[in-house]
Amino acid sequence: MRDIFKFSGRISKKNYLKYISLFLILLIIIFLLQVYIPKEIIFIFSTVIFCFVGPLTVRRMHDIGLTGHWLWITPCLGFVGYFDWIAFGSVTGSALIFLVFHAGLLFLLMKEGDRHSNDYGRPNY
Repeated sequence: MRDIFKFSGRISKKNYLKYISLFLILLIIIFLLQVYIPKEIIFIFSTVIFCFVGPLTVRRMHDIGLTGHWLWITPCLGFVGYFDWIAFGSVTGSALIFLVFHAGLLFLLMKEGDRHSNDYGRPNY
């Protein structure tokens, strides 16, 4: 748990899924309680959770031999969606791009990690 904020190194698929499942449960609880919790508190909790998920996802990408820089596509797609909404009043096209990218990312994150050392270190499982 102490390495949760670390961007360097690798994390196995099993450990990644363990942490992501925990954070997903917390997000679902926050979503279910959103009627009773002020929006500011929800924003703070969601931001904290995503601060945990970022380094984990970068290390998972390292485990399959990819750089974590690929995650910068996510905010870029968000910007494209915002521009699409402002310019055209619709986000259908950018939403489709967003979904396709994240489906591909999910596929990559569920892939088996490199069994041998790679540019990001030795396997830790």
